[in-house]
Amino acid sequence: MRERTHGWTESIEGVTQKTRRLYERRIRLASEHAERLGFPAPTRASDFTARMIEAIALDTRLSPGSRSSYLMPLRQWLDAEGNAIAKNRRLWRMVRPDPTRVDWLTADELARLYAAAEGRQRLVVALGGFNALRNGEIRALTYGHVRPSPTAPRLVFPGKRNRTRDIAMAAQVRDLLEEQGPHGPSERVYPLSETTLREDLYAVCRRAGIRQVGPHTLRRPWGRVAYYDAKVPLMAVRDVYGHQSVELTARYIGVHLAEMRLGMDSFSRRMAQISSEAA
Repeated sequence: MRERTHGWTESIEGVTQKTRRLYERRIRLASEHAERLGFPAPTRASDFTARMIEAIALDTRLSPGSRSSYLMPLRQWLDAEGNAIAKNRRLWRMVRPDPTRVDWLTADELARLYAAAEGRQRLVVALGGFNALRNGEIRALTYGHVRPSPTAPRLVFPGKRNRTRDIAMAAQVRDLLEEQGPHGPSERVYPLSETTLREDLYAVCRRAGIRQVGPHTLRRPWGRVAYYDAKVPLMAVRDVYGHQSVELTARYIGVHLAEMRLGMDSFSRRMAQISSEAA
């Protein structure tokens, strides 16, 4: 399948080589995700079925953006290969989950993941869960990005769209990096592939006895604990996440949902009081 997807991406006009490689990787990730959902591993275009695509589109463990990024190039490739399901518009409509059913990872579950992790797996959980790094940021982080100050250790690294991120280093990350000893500044902290990173995280989930979560879900508990429990200002939470806007951060950690619940609860109590007094 790799040769077929490579040949197709090479035939696409008007895009960069980086985009071609990105399309190949996303088709591969879609195939791997289908296998994780219990389907036989696809080895050619004709192996992809409507049930398989529906399962990926409805999987709430993936963010809407991830589902779209997997399925868009996959559909184009299947169309080029003559798989009829690529013509089914209903099938490929991106299904957005009900926002009230976001599969949050709780702080307790994150603590269980950290306790169950071993070796490099623990570093993945610490960087994603305690320092809120993205999947790609974990894999791109080098020892040269680590600022091990005894009083204020930091991570200074290029984030999304190459914007420099300068954030405080979590104590768990600091301790794990110190245990690893000296390394060259260009050496990557986690020198393995995205697929291996996900497999490491899934292995920890199984060991901890919780549902399978991806690297992106791993980032969410930090913001929720920081905002709701530690009362960290939303602007500061945004800076740690590396978001462009406070509005995005608010949606990301469910601030609007929590405020709606509080409003509804307050209204319900008031209406119950009025009804009681009227009776």
